[in-house]
Amino acid sequence: MNVHIIPRLGSRKLNSVTPIVVERFLDELETDGIGRGNQVNISRTLKTRERRSSGRR
Repeated sequence: MNVHIIPRLGSRKLNSVTPIVVERFLDELETDGIGRGNQVNISRTLKTRERRSSGRR
């Protein structure tokens, strides 16, 4: 989280991280040469955080 997510999305409130924001974020990671496996892990982390914050598990 500290390496990729916080520097790029840390200033946003969680409810402002929409699917479009996440898609653009993942596109940026790909452009920056971040491997697909890391992108998948980052995406899972974001989805898990969103579910926990909304009370879904």
